[in-house]
Amino acid sequence: MNIVKVYIIDVDDYTGSEELVFSMANKYCNEFSLESPDKIIRNSRGKPFFSERDDLFFSLSHSGDYVGVAFSRNKVGFDIQVHRKHNYIRIAKRFFSPSEYSFVKQKGELAFFDIWSAKESYVKYIGQGLSFGLDSFSVISDGRFKKNVDGVFLTRLDFLKNYSVFLSSESERAVLHEITL
Repeated sequence: MNIVKVYIIDVDDYTGSEELVFSMANKYCNEFSLESPDKIIRNSRGKPFFSERDDLFFSLSHSGDYVGVAFSRNKVGFDIQVHRKHNYIRIAKRFFSPSEYSFVKQKGELAFFDIWSAKESYVKYIGQGLSFGLDSFSVISDGRFKKNVDGVFLTRLDFLKNYSVFLSSESERAVLHEITL
């Protein structure tokens, strides 16, 4: 079973990404009787991960008033996106696949933010970052969200008003164990 824990804090309490990651990692490790990590390094694309650990993964995101980090014993991608006024049609046309662009034109601004968050969580999961090309894959098929992209499962988390939040994991049955606000 893939248990994922998501910790959310107010941006005003945020002192830095590594400090937050280590603090929350210690909580996670204590709960699951794991040794706490001691070093974060980055891959060639900038994805942070714990050095010399193949049993603990995390994904960090911040937007608007919140910072969040997801932990799992398996690979994970996490994104939080505040709903702000943008020229979302222009952005969707530039960065989304044709099916996603059509979906946004039909469904509106909320669909734009959901697609953006789903795509970001996916590229974080695969470790590529936004340089991967957001239009090179689609999270929409037949007018609705896909359950997975290339075997990576997408889960929308509905717990923050005016935010789109997505989790990417290798399991369709990822158990969201806890969300801490």
